[in-house]
Amino acid sequence: GAGGQPSEQVQADSPLVTVESSVTQRWLDLYCTLEGYTGHDAATRGAIIRRIRQPLGLAAATVGGEAAGVVMGVIEGEWLGIFGMITSAGHRRQGVARALLHHLAHWALAAGATHSYLQVMTTNQAARALYAGVAFAEVYGYEYWVSG
Repeated sequence: GAGGQPSEQVQADSPLVTVESSVTQRWLDLYCTLEGYTGHDAATRGAIIRRIRQPLGLAAATVGGEAAGVVMGVIEGEWLGIFGMITSAGHRRQGVARALLHHLAHWALAAGATHSYLQVMTTNQAARALYAGVAFAEVYGYEYWVSG
């Protein structure tokens, strides 16, 4: 760039990511919309998230002003737990999830986290490829059991 300043090329459709350290109605609305929660289910999710007492990072991505994705990070000691990663169907495979992870990781590092973990369904091959591409590795698996 001019004056010896580095320049950064940004595509017009690059995700714009914000990370907030407290629960906002804007983030909750994006999360519930992308996850498909309405009414009582949305209110319940909001109440649960508002009860989290550990340091919280709530990242949201927009592309061209449209909601593109969200993710929640919770810090416990040196660990960042990554939860609720959602990318809208129309924005998948466009770098939204990667941008969300990047910004959340920077927020967590500034807050003292040095390690991170997440959970992913074994059938979600796109997510598994993304996470492997940013240096996550499978450590263990588990199953949900229901009575029936």
